[in-house]
Amino acid sequence: MFRGMPTVLIVEGYRDLMDPLAEQLRRQNWQVVGAGSVTEAVRLAENDRVDVVLADERLSEGSGLALEDAFKLNDRLRSTPIVYMTALASPSVGRTLAGRRILAKPFTLDRALEVLESAVDQ
Repeated sequence: MFRGMPTVLIVEGYRDLMDPLAEQLRRQNWQVVGAGSVTEAVRLAENDRVDVVLADERLSEGSGLALEDAFKLNDRLRSTPIVYMTALASPSVGRTLAGRRILAKPFTLDRALEVLESAVDQ
């Protein structure tokens, strides 16, 4: 199990969705950094220690997979675990996210913590 206060980078284009989740995670002793875009997420992750990324599958810049591509190009970030949030249950989304960590919306705080802790511990 992870020791200390882990840091999660939440990548969500809508602050009204990000802020309540960030506050709930802070209450559970997580450090939280928020980004509204892939570009901002990469910049923040390069400058801060990030233990796990929680990214919306759909971002203003396109699929959340663009974030994964950007992290893979960066030696320092490529091993950072990414969890994708999605409310879509379509077969195409299932194929796109196959083999990746997924947090299905709507989710409880307990479920989010379970998935994030598991990603950090691996």
